[in-house]
This record gives sequence, C-alpha cells and structure tokens, in this order.
Amino acid sequence: MKFFAFGLGFVALGSLFSPAASVPYIKARQATGASISQVETTSFTLEFDPTNSWTGKLSSPGVKTHFTLPTGYTGVNSLQSSFVLYTDATLATSFATVAATSSPASSAQSGTETVATSDIVNAVLTIPAESRTLASGIFTQLVQATGAVPVATAGSIDAVASNADGTTSTFAGVPFTQTLTLQGLQGLAGSPLIVTAFDITGGSSAGLTVSLTATLNNPSNIALKHNSDVTFNLLSGTEVIGTVTIPNFQLAIGANTLTATGLYSPQTPSALAAGLKLISAYVNGNNSDVSIAGTTSSTPLEPLKDALATVKVNSVLPGLGTKLIAASRIYSNSSSLITKTVQAGFNAVNPTSASLTITKIVSTIYRNSSVLGTLNATVNIVIPAKSTVRSPWIPASIIVNTANIAALAAAQAGTLYTRIVATDLQINIGGYVTDLTYSQDNIFTPFDGTYPN
Repeated sequence: MKFFAFGLGFVALGSLFSPAASVPYIKARQATGASISQVETTSFTLEFDPTNSWTGKLSSPGVKTHFTLPTGYTGVNSLQSSFVLYTDATLATSFATVAATSSPASSAQSGTETVATSDIVNAVLTIPAESRTLASGIFTQLVQATGAVPVATAGSIDAVASNADGTTSTFAGVPFTQTLTLQGLQGLAGSPLIVTAFDITGGSSAGLTVSLTATLNNPSNIALKHNSDVTFNLLSGTEVIGTVTIPNFQLAIGANTLTATGLYSPQTPSALAAGLKLISAYVNGNNSDVSIAGTTSSTPLEPLKDALATVKVNSVLPGLGTKLIAASRIYSNSSSLITKTVQAGFNAVNPTSASLTITKIVSTIYRNSSVLGTLNATVNIVIPAKSTVRSPWIPASIIVNTANIAALAAAQAGTLYTRIVATDLQINIGGYVTDLTYSQDNIFTPFDGTYPN
C-alpha cells in the first residue's frame, strides 16, 4: 500500500498537534532540509496486554519511507517515528498515539529520492481514556469491514543519514501525514471455520468437555496478538448449545491452525433438543452445520469487547468415523421360540478420550427389512477411553415367524448380519447423562454358545 505524504512547514505541523486534537501530542522538531513524499507499508500487527489493554503495541515490517535529502547525503541508517491516529483525513479527531523506538534502515536511490526501508517493532500504542469509546468503534469497524478501512495519521520521523564524507547527521522531526489503508477482517466469516479434529475428552454435571482443532482464515493485513483466551458461543442453528474457548488467542494473517476446548451444555429445552440432534448425528457419522458467535464476554480486552461480539463464523462438525459396535452375538435354544426371548450381546467401541457408561438401550434389531426383535434394558456397561468392551448378555424379545426362525438358523451357521436402530441410547460421561439415537447396518451376528458367560 502507498501512503502519500504532504510537505508541512513548521507552522502547519504545530497547528496539527494543537490542543484542539483530542489526544495530546508533543510538537515535532523542525526538520533540517529533508522531506518525506511517500510511505509504503504491507502489514501490521496489533498486540494487546491483558493487564493494560488500552496500551498495546504496533508493528509493521518493511516500511518504505521516501525521503528527499539535501545534496551530499548518501543514505539513511536508522529511523524513529511517532504519530497520531485520526478518524479521518481532516485530522480533527484523534483516538490513539504511536511511539516507536529507533530501528536500523537500509536505503536505495529511486530517482531523486532516497527510499529507506525499516521495521516498526513493538511501537507503543496508547489509547487515552477520553478516546476509548471511539477506538472501540474503530476496532469493531476493522473486524467487520469487507474492504479497506482508512486510518489517517500525522507525525514525524527522526532520520540518521550518511554524509558523503562518511559522517552522519540527524534530521530531527521530519513531518508527514498519510492515510493507512487497513483491510477489514470480514468478521472472520469470509471463509468457514474448518474443523480438522474433534474429540470428547470428559464430562461433569455441567456438560461434556471437548477438544478440537480448526483452521480459521484471516483475510486482513492485520495480525492480532490477543494474549488471552477468547470464548465463543457454540450454536446449532440459532440455539446456543455450549461454548468454545481458544486459549491465548493469536491471529496471524492468512490461515491459522487453532486448538480449542469446548463445553457442550445446552440450557433450554429447545437448545437441548438441538444439541441431542447434533450429538446423534455425530455418533452416526453424519456432518452437522454449526457456528461460533461472539458475545461481549468473549474477551477480557476492553478495546475488543464490542468488536468480537459481532463475530459469527459458520463451520461443519464432521461425523464420527468409527462405528460404535464392532460385532454382536446371539444365543438361542429350544425354548427361545416358546419364551420369545433370546440373549444378545455386542462389542461396544468407545473412540473418544473420555470413559463412558451405557446405562440404557432401547433398540430394534432387523434382518434386512424385517424386525427380528427388540431390546429394552437398563444396563451398566463401562467402556474406558479408546477401548472396546464385550457387553454382558441382554435379554431380547423376538417375533416368532418363519423369517426369524430362518434368521436364528443363519446365526447358527455364522451367516447372520443385522441392523440395529437404537431409539434411546443413554450414556453417562463423567456425570453428564444424555440420550442419543443410533443406527448401524451390516453387523456380523453369529450364534455364541458361551452363554451365560
């Protein structure tokens, strides 16, 4: 980006930093024959201090400052800048000051100009108390904007230049004005949040804890060092079903890989219904649309509270890629057709990082499209994290007909495959109890003569 500076005399610069400006600024020292015609920047980093969020740091690499130097000067060795940020090019209302330390510069000739390249590193950005509401509004504009956001600046640069005889001279307080063109963050919604990993890690009476890894794109030329946690609401449709927390949030320019934790904890009947639909879709291997949305409590940083409250980013929660039943088994004997009862069991898989307990199963067992039987039982099947457990035998009611007699014979022959449709699969993870629906096809279900073991 190019920013065009306008030559200012000492009187004009003095009026620029007059008491009329809402942020006091030290009057620039008079330059000694040097002028600035143009400044070019590429990107910026804003860093916040959680202990004093109204005083931060501003960095910008590879800043190119176009000087016109008096005859006899061969280059610029170092630069130190200080400037004021204004709401617009009229320079009537300021909202922050920036003071940089001296940094080395390299220089090259471009026609009659000397172009000095240097980095602004951790310049102190100060937002005074009387400008805080205004600054918060500008940060909100930057977060939401889909295009350029101009920010006017005016200030001065101290430049140390080399003489032809090998000595150096300091051009103190060379004045400039310019308009910084910052690219908006598009509410961080320009691209969806891509979830690349998701896991249930535990639970309590408050809800289920999860971990996730996701890719978030920052389309702006502004990097953000938040240096503290950010917490967003997790939504299924319009229902808040929990929260997602990104620890020590840092946002680079471009693609960001973020590791987050979450709490699934719907609080209202409608949110609970939406959440159960989401979890059931997840365990059944189906993708679900979700989103994260900011609130005024998303950040502890006062300057960004309003800005992050406007953020809403869509995403897709990928379905679980592991089936919950590794195999099943059935036992029947000569009295099964009379009692209309068989014994059933299964190998239950827990692919999560949390130990879970199955406490209730209400399901229908199918062979092809025909109902073989039903199961309605209170159980206590504990499955450690990342483990497979053989369930106890569970009585199942069967429908006695020709097709199901053939199904029992197929089990004896080792050729029976079934489909399970659970209308209520109740699980307990760390004290949090939830009821899911689950179905699985093509489950190998052989006869197992080890009953009752």
